[in-house]
Amino acid sequence: MNHAGGAAPVARFIQATQALGITMGFVPCVPVIVDAGSAALLRGFTSLALPVGYLDAILAAPDVCEAGIEAAVDLAERMLAIPGVVGVDLSGGPTAGAEADFARAEAEIASRLRARLRRDGTRP
Repeated sequence: MNHAGGAAPVARFIQATQALGITMGFVPCVPVIVDAGSAALLRGFTSLALPVGYLDAILAAPDVCEAGIEAAVDLAERMLAIPGVVGVDLSGGPTAGAEADFARAEAEIASRLRARLRRDGTRP
């Protein structure tokens, strides 16, 4: 599922499809913002819908990368709690020349999310 405005709109959409008898799993996008360049790239996505204040809160943080990582982990955890969601797509892209840093940030998001889900006992 493309960027749909957060967990609540995703949950409503999935519930509506399930009411129609759709049983497939869904993989919603989780925006990854680690600097001004990755934010600008996301802003260029067609039909982008982010949770209210998501982008501004990250960009206003003293450590944009850390704020973006935590925001992505939090949103991914909320998405994975929705019945019918089978995974998440860490979506976005790096500032030109920062590909390795962006990849490290995505790996950190996955690592923190995995640890949180194991701690909560919600996923293996």
